[in-house]
Amino acid sequence: MKQLWRTIAVGEWRYLAFLTLALWALTGLPYLYGYLHAPAGYTYLGLNSLTPADNPVYYSYINQIVRGELTLRNLFTPEVQPDGLLNVFWLGVGLLAKIFHLSAPLAFHLVRLALIPALLLVSYLLIALVLEQKFERKLCAFFLCFASGLGAYAVIPLYSVDLTSKPGFWTPNDTWIPESITFLTMYKTPHILFSLILLLLLVLFIYFAVSQRRVGYAAAAGIVGLGYFNFHPFYFPTVLGTFGLFVLA
Repeated sequence: MKQLWRTIAVGEWRYLAFLTLALWALTGLPYLYGYLHAPAGYTYLGLNSLTPADNPVYYSYINQIVRGELTLRNLFTPEVQPDGLLNVFWLGVGLLAKIFHLSAPLAFHLVRLALIPALLLVSYLLIALVLEQKFERKLCAFFLCFASGLGAYAVIPLYSVDLTSKPGFWTPNDTWIPESITFLTMYKTPHILFSLILLLLLVLFIYFAVSQRRVGYAAAAGIVGLGYFNFHPFYFPTVLGTFGLFVLA
């Protein structure tokens, strides 16, 4: 890992800093605009057209921690929940909101912005592991941050179609699913950002554990996986299958 760090030049770090500032502006200013232009008597809650029904659940998690709870319950179901679930990510965000007296939407988006440079750092380490040329690395990082799917070209034609009675999945995935594009992931929610960071860390740690026969990297991968599967357990089969086949090979 240290040798990988040494291959990254000062100019590349400056480039990552520039990308961070650009992404902070592009993913932060729309929310700031909504907050500053909310009509009198109204409050902008940091929602947008990307899965807006999800945010109230996340805000409720943060508020539960602020109220002093350490485990979380789904407040949007009549199902009986005698015991809450420990979610290390939302516990961390909730404690941040409680300590600094932040509203749930503000804590939500501040954590999202803070995780953007972390994602760029981990992503660039993986890019540097695969590519040697500095220009190729920078180009790859640029496309990672700003490339989209073909669905972007369908946005304007879709304006002419009445989608009132259509479910969200009627339109291309990259027009409404944040996880489908890295930029939308950075724009939408912090827990998906953190999930992607941990997934990329798993790739790096497992690669170095196998290639260098280092127990420390294997242990680090285990710790990262423990945190990862705590709040996104449904990725366990994917990770186990992919990395399991890699280790066996």
